[in-house]
Amino acid sequence: MATYTLYADNAQYNESALLYGPGFTSGSTTWEAEHDGATGFVFEAVNVFYNDARVVSGPLYQIKRMRLHFDPAAIGAGETIISAVLSLYLSIITQNLGDQGVHIVSGVDMDPVNAVAADYGALLNKTTPFASMLYSAMTLNAYNAMTLSADAIAELNGYLAAGQWLRLGVRPTLDLENIPAIDGVREHRGQFGGDSSTHPPMLVLVTTPAVKGRSQALFIG
Repeated sequence: MATYTLYADNAQYNESALLYGPGFTSGSTTWEAEHDGATGFVFEAVNVFYNDARVVSGPLYQIKRMRLHFDPAAIGAGETIISAVLSLYLSIITQNLGDQGVHIVSGVDMDPVNAVAADYGALLNKTTPFASMLYSAMTLNAYNAMTLSADAIAELNGYLAAGQWLRLGVRPTLDLENIPAIDGVREHRGQFGGDSSTHPPMLVLVTTPAVKGRSQALFIG
């Protein structure tokens, strides 16, 4: 077996990105418009990721999802992933009602190469998490590890077989559960490290080697 540690570093433009909803500039006038939007806005030129569902003044609604993109080049040909742990470094947390959290979801419908506006909408129907963690279970200013499910491992192996980078989505609780935020009451926002100097998202994979063919000698007596 082998262990690989990969990083999703949005400051290096490896197509990891913060995905804003349609209300990127000033907020959407309805929760439905923000939550259900087919396209959003890609924001790569930052050194942090945000996972956020909130109401700004108005009320105007804003949601931020995350696209994580990992280069698998270090993994040997024919290797198979057997376990995966995603760690996010939590640097800021805001919660105004109840205990919210982050949810790791399938990235299969996001663009396999580039972060694009449609990646925001591609996460809308991804409502079965590969892993979840409440903010109350997280430690500030530290990496927080989440073990990914068997379905996640199968998806990651599919990317390997297709010669693609590994990709995952991240959604906040109110967004995932489609619960409208309430002005001044329901907001949750997590800020996570994003570039190489500020603790980027980290994916630790354990793999098994490629199965080698066996040769047999035939003895004739």
